[in-house]
Amino acid sequence: MNKSAGFWVYDAVIFIMRVIFVIALIIVYLMFEGIVFKTDIDVKKGETYLMINALMTSPNGFSYVDNGRLNLGIIDTTRFDELLLNNSFFINLSDSNDPSKELFWAYNLSLYDFNHNLKKRIIWNSYWYSKWKVLAKTGLLGFGSAFRITQEYFVTIKDGSKFEPGYLVVDVVRPSK
Repeated sequence: MNKSAGFWVYDAVIFIMRVIFVIALIIVYLMFEGIVFKTDIDVKKGETYLMINALMTSPNGFSYVDNGRLNLGIIDTTRFDELLLNNSFFINLSDSNDPSKELFWAYNLSLYDFNHNLKKRIIWNSYWYSKWKVLAKTGLLGFGSAFRITQEYFVTIKDGSKFEPGYLVVDVVRPSK
């Protein structure tokens, strides 16, 4: 074996090692860029909390209004119905069983008295609520999945002229992406 053949093998091995090192550097750079330079901001959870607060604090929601003044934390059972909520969100759900209807969330509002007896329940967008609730239980992330936010609020229930303590359970499910 002559000397030039040995150098050629040595140069080829060094070249292959350099290529592997450069490929590893490119992979590390792309992973770092994907972590640090994220341009996609997920606002779905923020929108969901905003929707829950709008239901609780809006004059178009189901809170008790007395002489034009909104009383936060008091739920009026006469205003706690699906028709009022449809009008407050300006969405017509007259054919809510139509699966082609694209809505961004579905929720279950349950109003309980202090002894855990159900007073009233509203399931808004019930077709998608039943489907997304199952997806949210899987815990999968990404496209085609759903997430669920459940909150419980202690409220005062106005039923006719009677005020009693109770709580409101808001269960919101919506698609992730």
